[in-house]
Amino acid sequence: MWRYFKSRRSELFRILAKLRFVATSQDKSFENALAFVLANNRRHSDWITLNGKGEAILTPQDLDWMPAKWWKLVTGESDSKKEPSRVNRRQFEVCVFRQLVQELKSADICVPGSDTYSDSREQLLSTDECNKALAEYGELVGLPVESQAFVDHLRTQLTDAANAVDRDYLSNTNFNIVNGRPTLAKLIKKPEPKGFRVVEDALTRKLQHSTCRCLMCWAIPCGG
Repeated sequence: MWRYFKSRRSELFRILAKLRFVATSQDKSFENALAFVLANNRRHSDWITLNGKGEAILTPQDLDWMPAKWWKLVTGESDSKKEPSRVNRRQFEVCVFRQLVQELKSADICVPGSDTYSDSREQLLSTDECNKALAEYGELVGLPVESQAFVDHLRTQLTDAANAVDRDYLSNTNFNIVNGRPTLAKLIKKPEPKGFRVVEDALTRKLQHSTCRCLMCWAIPCGG
């Protein structure tokens, strides 16, 4: 892939230097890899040592995001369990920029403020697509899709909600009407359940050290 990457290399590095890419989770390994690639973009040697001198330092743990098929190409190591001490500069650059596309698509990394320049209309379905999916969507969410039936359904829900508020008002100690204005009393914080801190600490450690960022992994191991 280097042959195709090389012709666009300078443009890609200009983008990397101008924009600030930030990880959207506590896992900063790929963010560190971007900084390392940028700091070494003027190097001419085939191999770059990890944990070397300079501001951008990469550790073996910062390579946890790397796809398995890239491991030998980038590190020169056949054994994925062995901690590498260096990376192949060219292969690593290609791997990082390829992964950057995937990270942006999955929203694992972002450019702060970039939503200012996006057109939200491009994310909307066309009228034809909406019409085709309307009946199925209404069935899934339990809503009528015909205009008058939809209005009647919402009106019934609002009426039921208003009647429920009227019935429960006198027994609601947190809600009062003072001088004609509704006010809510400050809620008293409930005591933490027994063992809460233990669970919280365990989750924090897992989020910080897990190599897989799949949300389903917290419930079902995905092998990532």
